[in-house]
Amino acid sequence: MTAAQHDAISHSAFDTDFKHLRVRRLAGRIGAEIHDLALSGSLDDAVFGELRAALLKHKVVFLRGQSHLDDAEHQAFGARFGKTVAHPTVPAREGTR
Repeated sequence: MTAAQHDAISHSAFDTDFKHLRVRRLAGRIGAEIHDLALSGSLDDAVFGELRAALLKHKVVFLRGQSHLDDAEHQAFGARFGKTVAHPTVPAREGTR
């Protein structure tokens, strides 16, 4: 396969339904990777809406490279989806909910 063919296949794997996100389909009907998005509790509402839509559409999304999130910011981001609940069998870290 030539580099041009590889680029064409790679480009075609991107889901063009999203204006604010770069979403790459990973499998036939389930799974996507979202590129170039830094998560935070203060994520723009339009971007968050598309993130939620991508999750609903693809069922599973991967958001790599989020090492900038501390516990508080991670919890703030999670709260955008609704009430956060601690895992029932894993103790919460001190200072977290």
